[in-house]
Amino acid sequence: MSPTTNKQWIIRMSGNTFDSLKRTENPIPSVGEYDVLIKIEAFSLNYRDASISINKYPFPSKTELIPCSDAAGTVTHVGKVTSFRPGDAVTSLFFAGHIFGAPTAEAQNTGLGGFHNGCLQQYRVFHEMTWNALYELKPLGAGQAVLVQGTRGVPFLLRSWQGAAQRLIELGADHVINYREDPGWGATARKLTRDGVYHVTEVGGRNTMRQSLNCVKREGVVYVIGYIGGTGPGHNQDQPPQILDTLTAAAIAIEANNIRPVVSERVFELCEAREAYQYLWDQRHFGKVEIQV
Repeated sequence: MSPTTNKQWIIRMSGNTFDSLKRTENPIPSVGEYDVLIKIEAFSLNYRDASISINKYPFPSKTELIPCSDAAGTVTHVGKVTSFRPGDAVTSLFFAGHIFGAPTAEAQNTGLGGFHNGCLQQYRVFHEMTWNALYELKPLGAGQAVLVQGTRGVPFLLRSWQGAAQRLIELGADHVINYREDPGWGATARKLTRDGVYHVTEVGGRNTMRQSLNCVKREGVVYVIGYIGGTGPGHNQDQPPQILDTLTAAAIAIEANNIRPVVSERVFELCEAREAYQYLWDQRHFGKVEIQV
């Protein structure tokens, strides 16, 4: 007998703890003419997901929100669509309304787990129409230096605790810089390369932007991905540019090159979502925090 109920988590109240996350059950959503029904098999959590849940996100979000933007699963049912069929392995697109081209104001209001219900549930319907750092804005070339901040969500090169250094080297990093011990890490990173870093993935925001600009090569690119350092005014920092978020080419490249993400040692079940959020917030992880269904 096919399942009829959809277990999900909803943010039901504002507060400063993850008690705002409540477990609920609803009927599995129906599939429209141009829709695809996904049985979600795994989620990965982001800093954004946690900050929304405890009312620390600097942008508005809907009430009675199903959180979480990143998920992977399998197509179970389709309407009159041609791009997908039952059995296809799929992943979510952060901006559900941004398919190609420059992002419009309307598309930027379609972020999953923010303006629109996200993926922290067993089943979700997506519209049929529903990679750019390192490849979309300026292609990555052989021999070019890349600097990546952090190991908790976006992996490696710049790190705050020394215990992770050896693990990062094993994963392929050429150099690891401890930014707590070296506050001028931008200049250090530049010295490790011939004339600067070609690509910098920036997740710190106001507290790290200056160092990112210090290490980037002329005509290099800084990809502004996160804001862990906060969103208020900070130390004469420049206003970061907005970036795009596309997906199809990344999925093809990941599959073709057999890329496997680094997942935290502890993997949570759907019923443990609240514990997974706390685990992420406490920074007890190395790699992505995953919830399996």
